[in-house]
Amino acid sequence: MLDRPTLLSKLSVWKTKGYKKLRNGTELIAILDPVNMPDYWLHAIYAPLTQGEIDEFQKELELHFPKPYQKLLLQFNGIRLFGLELFIFGKEQFTKNMSYDEQTNQPKDLEDERSCLIGDIPNDLFYFARRREDTFFFLNSQEKVLGVDNEGYLVGEWHNIDEWFKAQILELNNKHTV
Repeated sequence: MLDRPTLLSKLSVWKTKGYKKLRNGTELIAILDPVNMPDYWLHAIYAPLTQGEIDEFQKELELHFPKPYQKLLLQFNGIRLFGLELFIFGKEQFTKNMSYDEQTNQPKDLEDERSCLIGDIPNDLFYFARRREDTFFFLNSQEKVLGVDNEGYLVGEWHNIDEWFKAQILELNNKHTV
C-alpha cells in the first residue's frame, strides 16, 4: 500500500508552489493561482482516520468497507490530487472551532458520492474514487480495481488498489508540470 510519507515524497516537488499543514492534519500542496485563487490548492492529503473512526463510519453508512479501502483510510481520509483530476473519498469531519481552511478543504464524502451514482451497482462492487467526471473506480470482491466510464464501459482494471494508485499518480505526474 502506498503510504502517506511515500505519497508526500512523490508530491514534494510541488511544494515550491506552496505548502500548508492544517491543525487537523490536512496537508495542502501547491497553490495554483495565488493572486486570483489563493485558496485553491492542487493537492489535498487529508489526515488519516483511526480504526475506531473507520468502524463508526461503517456503522453510520451501514456498509462494510473492503480491507484495501480500510487500509487506505488508515493512511489518508481521502485525497484530492492535481486539482480536480483524482478524488479518493473519505469522511467529511466538521467540528467546532475549525478554521476557514479546515472547513473548505474537506475530502469528498463517501456517502455523498455513493448517493450521486446513477443506476444499479452490483453488491460486489465498492465505489471509492473517481477521475474528474469521466471515470469511476470500484473495488470488486477479489480486491481488484475496476475503472468504469460514464456509459458503464470497463476502461481499466488493476490487480489491487496499490497498483491502481501508483498508475494514477504516474499518469497524472506525467500530465502536469511544476
